[in-house]
Amino acid sequence: MKVVKRYLIPLSLAFIVGMLSACSMAEEYVVDETKKNLELKMEQAPHEATFQDSGISFYLPEDTEVELVDEYNYVLDHDGQMSLLFLNDSSQHEDIDAILDDLYLMNEPVIGELREKNGKQAYFVVAEFTEGNYKVVVGYDGVKLSSFMNMKDIPDRAKVMFDIAQSVEK
Repeated sequence: MKVVKRYLIPLSLAFIVGMLSACSMAEEYVVDETKKNLELKMEQAPHEATFQDSGISFYLPEDTEVELVDEYNYVLDHDGQMSLLFLNDSSQHEDIDAILDDLYLMNEPVIGELREKNGKQAYFVVAEFTEGNYKVVVGYDGVKLSSFMNMKDIPDRAKVMFDIAQSVEK
């Protein structure tokens, strides 16, 4: 029994350090993937619109439910992942700090990237909202999508969010 107690604390500490390292590596991977995805998405052509409503059209993945909140906001539900599509963000931002000021985040962002191409701005912002749950905001040319998700879902879901934002035609 003494042997177990003797190794219990060092093993526990090693486990905790290992878990913290894994979390850090996972976060680093998500940051790298998201930055890479933003670069790739800026080069792609917009997806073809699959949804039209009141003079606006945009791409939606299959099986996405849409609810009009008001003339500027839509709630999108894709496989249980809710997002808010906001259409009236007409301001151009000087830098990522201006975007962060507009978003009123509770925590420092894990990712805050701004790109511009052909006069169109795009940004990805990810900040921890609650433990293990992150606020993800994707903006493109005056369109913004916001959602909450866990870290592992960010790279794939943020790509879809960008596809939607980039495809909006008013």
